[in-house]
Amino acid sequence: ERVVHRVTQMQGNSQVDVPHRADPPSASKPAPASRFVLPPQPELRHAPSSLSVTDFRGLLDDPYTWAITRHLKLEPLRDDAMELDAARFGSLAHTVLERFGRREAERHAHGHVETDPKRICTELDEALERVVQGRFTRSTRIGVALQVEQLRGRLHAFADWHADWVAQGWRVQAVEVATPMGGIPLPLDEGRSMGLRARIDRVDVHSAEGRWAVWDYKTSETGTTPDAAHRRGRGPSARWVDLQLPLYRWLVMQGMSGLAAPPAGTEITVG
Repeated sequence: ERVVHRVTQMQGNSQVDVPHRADPPSASKPAPASRFVLPPQPELRHAPSSLSVTDFRGLLDDPYTWAITRHLKLEPLRDDAMELDAARFGSLAHTVLERFGRREAERHAHGHVETDPKRICTELDEALERVVQGRFTRSTRIGVALQVEQLRGRLHAFADWHADWVAQGWRVQAVEVATPMGGIPLPLDEGRSMGLRARIDRVDVHSAEGRWAVWDYKTSETGTTPDAAHRRGRGPSARWVDLQLPLYRWLVMQGMSGLAAPPAGTEITVG
């Protein structure tokens, strides 16, 4: 109302009808009942025989949402997408890095090493172009095209890191390392077990130092550290909110499809 009065003063004698704020509803009147209905409580009649490593974050954070998305397979619907959502952007990046990683693993297996960032950039650019051509048409929205270029910049930064990493003596051992279909038995209490499923993005080995590195690619812009992503709080009061990387370490130690268990005493880092 104050804004309207100021406008009328600026306009001189011009007549402007000023709307009055409606009186608040009487406190004695009951509020109208909400017509929003929650989805039914998911009914899990049988305990799952196996879980994915990534399921634990959802279970710890919000069991209800985890149940309706993982068990009932419900997902939000959108028909106004103008660009790639986080999942599709991440899938695009993972596919490019998987193709590059497989080529690197084969090259390293034959004793060949590439430490030139420019050549690595060229390989990544070629892989990106092939994946983009296979997924999108020429009429792709400008938002998607901009995201592709954004990803290209991140891949070039990755090329610099990878060249230095390989120069330090690290070699790509395997990419997209998966557990068997039913998972690897995870011991529980009372002699029970449950299958634990996972697909690890990449495993590197430094033979001279007897070290392994387990990688999980992330494409978010926050750059959260593994510790910050997996725990909340500090010191003894810190609580786990995600178990992905610790479980990755445990799975690698058991041996996975196409990847034998490391020798005893091997230092394994995850990130």
